[in-house]
Amino acid sequence: MHLPCQLDAFPAPISGHVLDLSYDGACLSYDVDAAPQQLESVQCIEIEDVGVFEALLRWQRDGRVGISFRHPDRARVKVEAFFSQLDVRIKGRG
Repeated sequence: MHLPCQLDAFPAPISGHVLDLSYDGACLSYDVDAAPQQLESVQCIEIEDVGVFEALLRWQRDGRVGISFRHPDRARVKVEAFFSQLDVRIKGRG
C-alpha cells in the first residue's frame, strides 16, 4: 500500500504516504524532515481515495509515524468502503 496522504499540522501540512491502513489508524512515511513539534500538532489526516479523519499521533520513528483515528466508528465506514472498492478493482483485473 502506498496511498498519498496529507497531515494537517502546524505551521504547515506534511505530505506523506500511507504504508498500512486499518480500521483504527494508519502507519505512514512522510516526505519532509518535520520537526517533532510539528508532528505532535497533527489533528487530521487526508488519505487519497479514502477520506479525511481526525487523528492522534501515537508514535514516530525513522521517518514513519503511527496515527490512530479519533472516531473509529466513523473511520471504519470509510475504510471499509475503500477496501471494498480495492477488492473490486483487484478482482476485475483477472
